[in-house]
Amino acid sequence: PAVQVRHLKFFLDGVLQAPAQTAGVLAPYRVDTGTPGAPNWVPGQATGQLYFSQPVLDAVVTEAIRAGFDPHLHAIGDAAVRSALDAVAHARQQLPGPGPRAAIAHAELVDPADYPRFAAMDVAPVMSFQWAQQAPYSVEAVKDQLGPERYARMEPEGSLHQAGARLAYGSDWPVDPMAYFYNLSVGVNRRGHPDHPASFGPAYAGR
Repeated sequence: PAVQVRHLKFFLDGVLQAPAQTAGVLAPYRVDTGTPGAPNWVPGQATGQLYFSQPVLDAVVTEAIRAGFDPHLHAIGDAAVRSALDAVAHARQQLPGPGPRAAIAHAELVDPADYPRFAAMDVAPVMSFQWAQQAPYSVEAVKDQLGPERYARMEPEGSLHQAGARLAYGSDWPVDPMAYFYNLSVGVNRRGHPDHPASFGPAYAGR
């Protein structure tokens, strides 16, 4: 009797990492047109996937809230995050009054124009702080594919906090280890600890 189910989770996109690149992004992923010795990264054609059209997402999020559920939206790429924010904005227009406890899980890449929207609409970014360390998934599989400008603002916990957002901490267990204090230290320091089992060793040291 102490357990309540009050959330509905919607998956809006996939992951940023190559070769999947299923996270929805506003600008195309980059592709290497060079050689192993002389890479040449240029914008490609792919922008990932959004699993809902905006009208459908607007409708299902609104109806979930009307039915008494809080929407929990998995959105990793900046296009997916914007779509999630737009859906919550639509729901708030349709359902005036006290709003839901809406959340966007992961928000690994957010366009800076959308930073203040989290606080304005009381949407909590649910961040997996351990992803703010250097790792194969954040270097080899993402860095060149996104380019320096987008890579520099990945995992925007600090930027969202400075914009007034109320951050929540999601471990992403069981996909990742339940190393919650280690993950918190990564989120604060933006670096892993090479000797910790949840890190990726000295090859990935540094901020």
